[in-house]
Amino acid sequence: MVSDGRSTPYPLRSRLARHLRLLRDESGLTIGAVGRRLGCSGSKVSRIETGQCGITVEDAERLLDIYKVTGPRRDWMLTLAMVGEQRAVWGAYRHFEAAAKTVLNYEPIVVPGILQHPEYALALMRAEMPDSSPAHTTELMTSRMSRQVLLTKDGGPDFHLLLDETVLHRPVGDERVMRAQLRRLLELAELPSVTLRVIPFDAVGHPARQGSFAVMRFPDDLDPGIVALEHRLTTLYLDEPADVEAYREVFRRLNQIALDPDATAKLVARLATGR
Repeated sequence: MVSDGRSTPYPLRSRLARHLRLLRDESGLTIGAVGRRLGCSGSKVSRIETGQCGITVEDAERLLDIYKVTGPRRDWMLTLAMVGEQRAVWGAYRHFEAAAKTVLNYEPIVVPGILQHPEYALALMRAEMPDSSPAHTTELMTSRMSRQVLLTKDGGPDFHLLLDETVLHRPVGDERVMRAQLRRLLELAELPSVTLRVIPFDAVGHPARQGSFAVMRFPDDLDPGIVALEHRLTTLYLDEPADVEAYREVFRRLNQIALDPDATAKLVARLATGR
């Protein structure tokens, strides 16, 4: 996914509510006992757990303290609370991406943001936003590049990325920019956190002609994950288990027709050198 911008959240409130209700059950605490520790009525705790009212990040932190939740699971819960505080969220995707355990990303048109070279990103943004000032475009590019720290972060996500071969041939910027981007792909594909594969032009039985998507799974094994579908003005999130599994199955089928990582590296290297 390229997404850095506005998102329309999926039903975060009910999703977080389910987790908090499960945590309270595991703790053995009653609604009244949690309310007293939280400094509110038991009815408010009940409304939070049934999704009838939202929850602030501060209250989520206090509840997680009560339930003694730490580490990646806590980070994921707080991400849900933070994104759920607003109806329309700017940059939600990057919060989900940072909290994820694994990211399955299919891109049919451009290099995904997490793998973009700075000059490629700039050229892409200038084409997409011709009226933006150079300063604004540079600011957006810098923000996108900052996501790439996840590629070398201890405990960061594992990225499994599938690109249509079209992505490697579609000009973005001039020839120098494209070759720099192709070399960047080769460099990043060497990282332990990155598995890069290309679906060749002659692949038969392509099951994902509708566009790019990302499936993110999180450290909480009880969470089925989410699907992010990027549109021009927003990113749509799906969280129904059946929807998540459907896109996981599409990704598995795409994997079956893609070149393996070694063959992918050879193709990218050939294009990068012009041979």
